[in-house]
Amino acid sequence: TTVHWHAHPVSALMFSSDGSHLASGGQEGVLVMWQLSNLASSSSRSFLPRLGAPIQAILPSPKDPALLAVSLEDNRWLVVNTAELRIQTQVRGLMPACLEDSS
Repeated sequence: TTVHWHAHPVSALMFSSDGSHLASGGQEGVLVMWQLSNLASSSSRSFLPRLGAPIQAILPSPKDPALLAVSLEDNRWLVVNTAELRIQTQVRGLMPACLEDSS
């Protein structure tokens, strides 16, 4: 089965732990949740739009299967509640540690 929604390149995919859903995201800055058992129906997709930046990565929560961590290109991480399809919290401005000048 081939399905389509994203108009721009997809940069992140993640299957749910039970294999029933697929999360996808990319340049549109929209998180799409796919219900894999019903791909032929338009109701197989739900959307969390207007995240504000392209999606770089989607990671599962190790403790709660309803939560996802979503990395955005503008240096933000979102915690998304997939049961309610809403942003639960966000973290801004994570910066990598700078290497000290060894000279």
